[in-house]
Amino acid sequence: MALPEYKSTLSTFYKGHFALIILWSTLILLSLFLNISHERSSIHKLAEQIAIAQYNKEQGYNVRDVRGGVSAAIPISPYLKLEEKHFLIIYLTHGIIFLIGIAGIGFSILRSKNRLQERMAYENELVLSKQFSDSLIDTANAIIVVLDTDGTIITFNKFAEELTGYQKEEVINKNWFDIFIPPQDKPSIQNIHKAVMTGIHATEVHENSIIAKDGATKILRWNNKHIINIKTEKINTISIGINVTGIRKAEAKSEVQHQ
Repeated sequence: MALPEYKSTLSTFYKGHFALIILWSTLILLSLFLNISHERSSIHKLAEQIAIAQYNKEQGYNVRDVRGGVSAAIPISPYLKLEEKHFLIIYLTHGIIFLIGIAGIGFSILRSKNRLQERMAYENELVLSKQFSDSLIDTANAIIVVLDTDGTIITFNKFAEELTGYQKEEVINKNWFDIFIPPQDKPSIQNIHKAVMTGIHATEVHENSIIAKDGATKILRWNNKHIINIKTEKINTISIGINVTGIRKAEAKSEVQHQ
């Protein structure tokens, strides 16, 4: 993950959690308001009912008696104290719930941020590792090609360009066997490729000819190995080829001279 992308992700991450804090605070305040309103209304109704009941008792009225209208003065101070006590309980419980929620969100922020940083560090390591491996491939004094199951070219290094005369862009995503392998050798080379792909031979060493862009034949000694593509989880083969054309021609010439 590049630095600008990381900063953007981190900014979005903080905005999301800030919105969560605002939402949580709004819900707590709304709940507090509704509870206080309900509590105040309930206490006032209770005070009214108790005062009327006391007045009726003092006047000797019984339940279900039908009488005229009554006006009474009610001492409200005891009920205001009761109201304050209930409000204090509501404030405390909502305050505790609010703090627990904020603490949970804060813990989530720290945990998620640490995971994001760990992911960035891991991705940076992968990028550096890929850059290092790409550098080795491009500077190697040997052909290095990576093929998929069907022989499609995935990697084609600079030495391969120099030896074959093909540019990377000309052969990537094209079939190795169709471009480079002589028709008479294709079945046997494809069988070797399949054997390496299936793991019958974890490593296969052999020699075969390839055809360069100018039509010249090159003889290479190959070391093949199957690898797993981390992104696609598919099995590919990596082949490292050493140009032994000069050696084999010299050996053939020497044999002719000794005959």
